[in-house]
Amino acid sequence: MAETSTSNEAASENGVMHLLALSKALEARNTLIEAQRADARETAIKTIQNLMRVYELRLIDIHPPQFTYRNPDTGATWSGRGKMPTWLKGKDTRLYRVTTQP
Repeated sequence: MAETSTSNEAASENGVMHLLALSKALEARNTLIEAQRADARETAIKTIQNLMRVYELRLIDIHPPQFTYRNPDTGATWSGRGKMPTWLKGKDTRLYRVTTQP
């Protein structure tokens, strides 16, 4: 019985060592992936900046501001989606427009 206990302990220790080795390999792989992703991101940013320069684009050309509409009397707002609220119907919506940052 003592031999069985010793062989189980050895197998358990080997299993733990194997898991530790796998964990270290996974950590090294994740570090490499993060570095490659950072490099790709930097390249993408430079490419986008260059294209914006070449085509004379501004950020607002790519991502125009979103508008909400606000009733100055009640503070009620509308996102511009869905059914238009009664307080805004028949009115010039430009007068109630509030620019919001996305």
